[in-house]
Amino acid sequence: MRTAIALPGIPAGTRGVVKEIGRPFVVVTFADGRHGYYSRQQLRPVAEIRASYGSHVVPLGLDDVHIPRDSHTCLLPSSASIAVSVTARYAAAGLGNGETLMCFVPPKARASVLRNLSQLGIETDAAINRQQLTIVAPSSIYIPASQFDPLKQLRAVASFASEATREAPGGLRCCGFVGGMYKAKGWWQYEKGITQVLRDYQFLGMCVYHSSAGSAGITDKLYETHTHVLRDSTVTQGRVAS
Repeated sequence: MRTAIALPGIPAGTRGVVKEIGRPFVVVTFADGRHGYYSRQQLRPVAEIRASYGSHVVPLGLDDVHIPRDSHTCLLPSSASIAVSVTARYAAAGLGNGETLMCFVPPKARASVLRNLSQLGIETDAAINRQQLTIVAPSSIYIPASQFDPLKQLRAVASFASEATREAPGGLRCCGFVGGMYKAKGWWQYEKGITQVLRDYQFLGMCVYHSSAGSAGITDKLYETHTHVLRDSTVTQGRVAS
């Protein structure tokens, strides 16, 4: 089951297991051990949520494109400047939608992302101060390529997601600059697995690839491991079911 409404510390869409069906409440246990007490109307079956995206879509930040909240997207830009501008539009759309943003951006690109956000009308200092926007280095989430282990990386992201989604009442949105990580052994196994983590914790993720990755023959891999692929500002469906 997933929650259909947000309660303090438990966002709408949080996945749980029904432990007891009583009157008038249903007892739900969450992954972190907490229990929630709900009426039947405040819960929705997972299958129903997957089948009906009416209130489950969020703006991507490109034109009027809306996609499921738990989508696994990637950006393959033609240049570094486009990577920054699309990331800023993606982040601005999330902030405007009341979501919490976690961006894993190389230190050298941080100022450019913040500048682009400001140009889009986002008060970045205020968003950072209220902890709705966090921009940190990719090294804070990605295991170094030389030591990369896909299962360990998936566990790390799941652990991060478990904590971060509890602190994001309006929903969580992340983006991570991949850099050269796609060359690491096991990277594509990780990319296949991360889709389920996003679905389990109901948040939107976007992998930002380096502009040179387009010439590395990995385009097919991107379509095989993501629900949506962005080529600059063009969005196409990946081969992973949304």
